[in-house]
Amino acid sequence: LIFLIFLVFWFMEEVGLVEEVVSMSSALSSSERANLHAETFLTTGTVDHDNLPDTAQVDVSAPASHSAHDFLWYARCRKCRQLLVTNQHVVSHDVGKGFKQTKRGGANATSSGGEPECTSLYVEPMRWMDQEALADRAGVLLCPNPKCQTRLGDFDWAGSTCSCGAWVTPAFQIKISKIDKMMKPTT
Repeated sequence: LIFLIFLVFWFMEEVGLVEEVVSMSSALSSSERANLHAETFLTTGTVDHDNLPDTAQVDVSAPASHSAHDFLWYARCRKCRQLLVTNQHVVSHDVGKGFKQTKRGGANATSSGGEPECTSLYVEPMRWMDQEALADRAGVLLCPNPKCQTRLGDFDWAGSTCSCGAWVTPAFQIKISKIDKMMKPTT
C-alpha cells in the first residue's frame, strides 16, 4: 500500500499535479489536509510551506456568524498570547482504548466518565511552524513569537500516541497546558 501511494505521488509530481492537489485542500477537513501534507512529506521529503494554513489574517474580535466557514474558538500561547490555531485546524481523533502507564505505575488520567482524557490538541501543520524544523521527520513545536519561543509540543510526521491511547497520524501535538482556549464572541 505504501509503495502504491509512493508511485501515485511520484507520478503526480512528475506530471505537476501535487501543487494542484494541495491547493484544492481548502475544501477538505483538517484531518484530510493533515494526511495530505504527511503523504507529501513522506514521499517527497519536503513540505510546501506556502500551502499551509495561516492564522495571521484571522480576526478574533469579530463576532461568530455560525456559518460553516467561521471558527468558534481559538487557542493562544499561554505565555505571550500569540494566536496559534482555530478549531478549524484541529485534527480530531477517536478516544483510544489504549492503556498508558505513568512513571509511578498508575493508569493514565481519566475523566469522570472513566474514559481517558486527551492532554494535547492535535492540529494540522501550520505556516507559523518553523520551516526548517518541518523538514525533519520529528521535532519540537515552538511559539512563533521570537521573544517567547516557548515549547508548545512536538510533531512527528509518522504519528504518535495520544495520552488517551489513540494513534494520531501525522502528529502535530500542542500541550493543552501551554495554551489558552478562547471562545469567539457571538452576535
